[in-house]
Amino acid sequence: MSKGVKSLENEIMKKGYKFIFSILPGFLAIILLTILVIVALLGFHAYRTRGLYPRDYDNPLRKLPEEIKIIFLEFTPVGTSMEDVLYVIKDNEEWESGYVNDKQGYTVFRGRVGDYIPNDLESYFVGVKSIRATVGTYYNGYLLTHVEIFWGFDEDSNLVDLDVRKTTDNF
Repeated sequence: MSKGVKSLENEIMKKGYKFIFSILPGFLAIILLTILVIVALLGFHAYRTRGLYPRDYDNPLRKLPEEIKIIFLEFTPVGTSMEDVLYVIKDNEEWESGYVNDKQGYTVFRGRVGDYIPNDLESYFVGVKSIRATVGTYYNGYLLTHVEIFWGFDEDSNLVDLDVRKTTDNF
């Protein structure tokens, strides 16, 4: 190989490496920034679910609605007066004040969104009077879940049944 060809190869190699090294810092910066964002999101998630709200994993409201219903039926059993349920709600300062409806019970629909609802809506009401109270919230990852209890009462204002409803906020 002649000296001219060899120097041309060296020149191309130097320029090639310069080109690669000029792009590489930007590429590394993007990779490092991506890694930093992922670590920050994971840290924020850990902070939200463990650090800031450490009691959330022990929160009984995370249980299934059927299990929560059993807990609430222990201190507001069937037959409890409407007045006594209101007293229990007011006695728990962490609960949001109960909404009282003296004209109709609460509605229950246990189907999926889009399922056919018959014209007989009376079968979806529990009781003829009702009370609703938000008894707490918890974080489900980044989303906040609200837990509400609905108490249904008969004409004599005695508890017929209660239901647990969970709703989760979205972004």
